[in-house]
Amino acid sequence: MKRKTMVYLLVVGMGFYSFLTTQFFTNDPPVRERVAHADKELKTNQTFQVKSFHTLPDKEITLLDAYELGFKKAKEYDENPELLFLNSVDDRRVDGANGKRRDWRGVYALPNRDRHFVVVIEKGKLKNYTIAASSDEYRIKNSDIQIDSNQIVKQAVTQFELQPGPKDDPFSTGYHFRLVRDAKNIFISVSGERNGKRVDVYYQAKTGEYLGRVENRRKAS
Repeated sequence: MKRKTMVYLLVVGMGFYSFLTTQFFTNDPPVRERVAHADKELKTNQTFQVKSFHTLPDKEITLLDAYELGFKKAKEYDENPELLFLNSVDDRRVDGANGKRRDWRGVYALPNRDRHFVVVIEKGKLKNYTIAASSDEYRIKNSDIQIDSNQIVKQAVTQFELQPGPKDDPFSTGYHFRLVRDAKNIFISVSGERNGKRVDVYYQAKTGEYLGRVENRRKAS
């Protein structure tokens, strides 16, 4: 009886091992997320209009919202797009106290396609994007962006009494935001005014650590 039991367990065990190897060791590799335009030839200086721009409602968005808009579209052309820089664009509105602006511009690298991807966001919506030639610039990974514009504008107002750029400033009204990097740091910045000077306050994009500020006299119109 004991011998029969051992034989039975051995057979069952071998069957279970066969099941495991069939299910887990001989399957094909996991299927990667599909890139919608992976096979499309990417000629430089091609600009594509986004149809939904005319149907979606206008709104203000934060820096991270703008980043996600561009990133999502860039992923249609490359599975691993990486940001080069992103900044808000002046529209003569004294906006930004809540960390939100309507207009943004950004550039992403498409590393697997050897191209750059330039996005234009207006009224909080993706308006168009352009395929451009690539160049050697520092890239920002998705995991390196943790801090948003609504956080840093509050911090800058509290720390430095930063005020919005005035309506009569010919270059920058309200608060403006930028995300960029150099060889060492990844910066998220907020621009405004203090004591009649234009001030750019810089924070670390992943931790929110204060990195420094630059003050310049306002340029005359």
